[in-house]
Amino acid sequence: MTQDDALKCIRESLETALDKKDVVIDLKTDLKEGVLDSLDSMVFLLELEQRTGCKFPDSDIGADGYFRVANLVSLITSN
Repeated sequence: MTQDDALKCIRESLETALDKKDVVIDLKTDLKEGVLDSLDSMVFLLELEQRTGCKFPDSDIGADGYFRVANLVSLITSN
């Protein structure tokens, strides 16, 4: 999967989790900064796992930086 494909999957997963259209993100976006609350975060990650086949670690995903778009893109494109 390319970086653009990963960004598209992240954006589409966000749109589903937030029930919004036209969500704007880039590699610098931190999803914990005014984008996702705790419930939306779980819905988002489940949706992203389904779209990409990536599994996220059971550790504290927030502390591991998985709500930074650049980190998500790296994880998705490396699988």
